[in-house]
Amino acid sequence: MSPTFIINFVKISFAVVGAVALAAALWFYLSTSSFVASAMRAEGVVIDLERSRSSDSTMYSPVVRFTAADGMERTFVTSWSSSSPAYSRGDTVQVLYQADQPADAKVEGLFSLWGLVLIPGAFGAIFFLIGGGMIAYGLFYGARKRSLQANGRLVLADVRGVERNGSLKVNGSHPWRVMCQWQDPATRKVHVFASDNFWFDPTDYVTQKQINVRIDPKNPKRHWVDTTFLPEMA
Repeated sequence: MSPTFIINFVKISFAVVGAVALAAALWFYLSTSSFVASAMRAEGVVIDLERSRSSDSTMYSPVVRFTAADGMERTFVTSWSSSSPAYSRGDTVQVLYQADQPADAKVEGLFSLWGLVLIPGAFGAIFFLIGGGMIAYGLFYGARKRSLQANGRLVLADVRGVERNGSLKVNGSHPWRVMCQWQDPATRKVHVFASDNFWFDPTDYVTQKQINVRIDPKNPKRHWVDTTFLPEMA
């Protein structure tokens, strides 16, 4: 599996997973907002803490009793739990419920109401920003590259060799870059240019001493090293 395929797969996967999680967060937000807007309120009391044990922790879910508008006492277990009890027995809490579904009551609190919004929302935002950012950068870099190819100033730079790009690593391997430099005759400053990344060692194919580079005259850091003479990776 080529590194280019892996990079594309990762950025698309992150963007898709992030978008799905954000969509789920939006759905939970709309559902919870609708529930809160039409809910009735009552005062409830924590009568117990229901325990659930796993191999490495114990979780506690408050058991709440309240009196609904019809005068009937109702008891429910919260849909969320925590490793340390959020409430103690005898604590008073505000309860939200639908008149026709009092058994589906909820404790009025940030996490109890909005936890299913916050968790996938935060998860989705992180993944979408990573994947979307990688995609956006690729599109931006591609557009800038085409602009330099069409309108950039052509300079002839001296080849300085091939090096590994230590800032990028895929499957335990760093890509290669062709390095070259050019001295601006107007300012006498030396500019170092790096080509696009290659997932094979192009050393044997770089036989010339100079190479064409397209630069932005206002900012030579924006450049494109012409390596179209190199073979493509199979």
